[in-house]
Amino acid sequence: MKQIWFSGLLAMTVVSLTGLANAGYAVYVNVSIDSTNKIYSSAVVDGSYYAMCCGAMHSGRVYNKLNGVGGWVYGPGVPPQNYISVTNNQSVQGAEGGVYEDDTTEAVNCTVGGLVFVANINKVFRIAATYWGPPVVKNGDLCYWSSNACSAGTTPTCTATFGLTFAPACPNYVKLDFLVVDGVCIGHGFIHAETGPGPCS
Repeated sequence: MKQIWFSGLLAMTVVSLTGLANAGYAVYVNVSIDSTNKIYSSAVVDGSYYAMCCGAMHSGRVYNKLNGVGGWVYGPGVPPQNYISVTNNQSVQGAEGGVYEDDTTEAVNCTVGGLVFVANINKVFRIAATYWGPPVVKNGDLCYWSSNACSAGTTPTCTATFGLTFAPACPNYVKLDFLVVDGVCIGHGFIHAETGPGPCS
């Protein structure tokens, strides 16, 4: 069973290619990762077209290529005022320090007017690690590590501190994995008990 331990919404946008009506389509791209560093990407286009077009049909399509894996997913044609939702899910095995790219295109086509909506989202991200060490304070169910425990010559990208649940007791050293998108740390990842300092990235 997949354990999703953090995720980040990469972008949300609404783009209309026509001034004839109000296109109410939106795009969502979500990237997440599990405890084995497997990366999951989900790209979605959804919404409806707030106009009546006699005889026209709208269909959504989503391109999602995660580090070279993936392609197009096509939705069925529906009347313009009907709700469209098309999702394209992809996954690849990641590794700490690896750099990954997610390239998506979300579009809606009209049988009468052609392409009425399109959005492109391209993000580069990586998996970074931060080691934390003593002193450790336990407050209720949460453990707090108050210092970085990076090995010599390494620097953490993600430095935010916060309480984390760890059972049965708080270890002296832990490692947290983070998803870093465009230089920004998104959430925190799976927490690993460690025996001492280690290489931060």
